[in-house]
Amino acid sequence: MKKSYILILALAIILGLSACNKSGADKSEQTKESAQADKSESADTNESTDTSETTDANESTDTSESTDASESTFKFSALGNVESQEKTAELLKSAGISDERIEEFLGQVKKYNDYYDNNSGDFVDYAEPDYLDMIGKAQADSTKKPIGLGNNCRITTFGLLRDSINIGEKIEDKTSVLAFDKSSLDESKLFSADDMEKFESFYAPIAAADSADAGKQAEVIKKVLADRKIEFTNDKAKMISVYLNSKDEIDGNILFVGHTGVMVEDEGKFYFIEKLSFEEPYQVLVFESKEQMVEHLLKKYDFPLGENTANALIFANNECINKI
Repeated sequence: MKKSYILILALAIILGLSACNKSGADKSEQTKESAQADKSESADTNESTDTSETTDANESTDTSESTDASESTFKFSALGNVESQEKTAELLKSAGISDERIEEFLGQVKKYNDYYDNNSGDFVDYAEPDYLDMIGKAQADSTKKPIGLGNNCRITTFGLLRDSINIGEKIEDKTSVLAFDKSSLDESKLFSADDMEKFESFYAPIAAADSADAGKQAEVIKKVLADRKIEFTNDKAKMISVYLNSKDEIDGNILFVGHTGVMVEDEGKFYFIEKLSFEEPYQVLVFESKEQMVEHLLKKYDFPLGENTANALIFANNECINKI
């Protein structure tokens, strides 16, 4: 049984360590084949990054002479201790997330941390994390009970916010994008049947415009969100969605949520709560501004996924928030 789970996880890495895996440092090296692999494991299915690709944005800079959000530092925690988990729970509660959803979330965090022996919890200056050693040791430890595929960014974000999302039109996803998400949820039974319908209807990819113009693609996304009658009833805990434009022979020309998380504003700071990938940790990033968050997400996830495709678009609930 242990070996079968390792094989499943290994397959997930090969087939699609998602768009979340690619930082801006390797954009020029992205091939068509690897781009398809990234997409198919659901853009949040991975963030395994090589430490040699640590970005310049993580270095401390003098912001007194620059207003570029990407040049300033920010904090992050991998939620590996009680203090960081309690802080995150307080933020979520203050933003209107129910105790039930918070407890469910923290249960998943603790389950992950126990399996992968993640004790990194202090909020420190951000540097591109390398979790491969931690992951490899856990998978090689034959005494540990397998935890299956686990959760990715979409499962985690939807899990926290699903009580505040209304969807009027049911959509059946027929692409490869949500394949690993569905396998994981079928295994974990984390969502009810109704929640599964909502999950698929929300994340089902969108037919993209035949254009590399991000503005046109943003209008397509807005129209589809309206057509699917998607409403967000919580304006304090916002869903941040990074839409990527992919074009290939498998799924055609589509827009899909390549990475997602929950944004909560508190005392002038912007907290972004995310699950990096199926294998990598839950994290909280603390930004000084919404613009800094956008700069980080674009630097990390905006890379080409086919010829004549548009740049990434970032939505807060159903509104585009990056400059296009």
